Amino acid sequence: MISDNYSKNYRAYVLFILWITYILNFVDRQLVTILLEPIKLEFGVSDTAMGFLTGFAFALFYASLGVPVARLADRWSRRNVIAISVGLWSAMTALCGLAGSFWQLALARVGVGIGEAGGTPPSHSLIADYFPPNQRSTALSIHATATQCGVLIGMLGGALVAAEYGWRMAFIFFGIPGVLVSLLIAFTVKEPPRESPLSTDSMLSDVKYIWALPGFSLIALAGASTALAAYGLGAWSPSFLMRTHGLSLVETGLLLGGAGALSGIIGAVGG
Repeated sequence: MISDNYSKNYRAYVLFILWITYILNFVDRQLVTILLEPIKLEFGVSDTAMGFLTGFAFALFYASLGVPVARLADRWSRRNVIAISVGLWSAMTALCGLAGSFWQLALARVGVGIGEAGGTPPSHSLIADYFPPNQRSTALSIHATATQCGVLIGMLGGALVAAEYGWRMAFIFFGIPGVLVSLLIAFTVKEPPRESPLSTDSMLSDVKYIWALPGFSLIALAGASTALAAYGLGAWSPSFLMRTHGLSLVETGLLLGGAGALSGIIGAVGG
C-alpha cells in the first residue's frame, strides 16, 4: 500500500501539520464574528453591511471556487495547493487589520474566502493517501477536531487580543503564523503517489457522476441546510450576547468558544 512508504511518525507529522492548517482556517474564518461589534462601531455601518462582511463577501468566493480548486488539486500537487492557499488566506487575514475603510476590509475578506477554498479538499485527499483504509476514518476525525479548536482559539483568542490591543491587532496576530505554516508545508510535506488513478473526464462530467451517487445529493443538501442555520447563528451569537445580555468581548469569546469546542470535539471523535 502507498501508506506503507512512510513511517508512522512521519504520517503523524503530516496529520499534525494539516491539523494546524485547518485550525488556522477556522481561526481566520471566525475572527470577524467575535470582532463584529468593535468593527461595526469604528466604521459606523449597519448590521446588514456587517452581515455582508461576515457572510456574502466570504462565502460567495469560498463556495464557488471550492470545486475548481479541488479540481486543480486533482491535477497538480496537493501539497502546493495547500501551501499557496494557507499563505494567501493568512496574508489576507493580516491585511484585514490594516483596512482603512469598510470596503477595504470587505475586499480582504474576499481574499480570505478565495484562499480558504483550497484548504480542505486537498487535505482530505492527502490524508486518504497517507493512511490505510482501517485508519483513515480516525485520521479524518482527528483532522476534523481542528474546526472546533479553531472556533475556540478564534473566539477566545481573538477576544483577548482585541480587548488588550484592538481588533486590528487580532487580525494581524492570527494572520502572520499561517504564512510561516505555508512555508513549513511547502518544504517538509511530501506529495505522496495517488492511490486512485486520475479521472480523464471533464470536471462537469465528474460533478455529474458524483451528484448521481445514491445519497450524495441528499447529504449535500442536508449539509447546506445545516450550514445555513449554523453560520447564521454563529455570526450573530456574539453580538446577541453583548447587546442583549451585556457580556464583555472576552466573556463572550470564552462562552461561545469553550462550548463550541467541547461539544464539537466530542461529536467529531465520537462519531
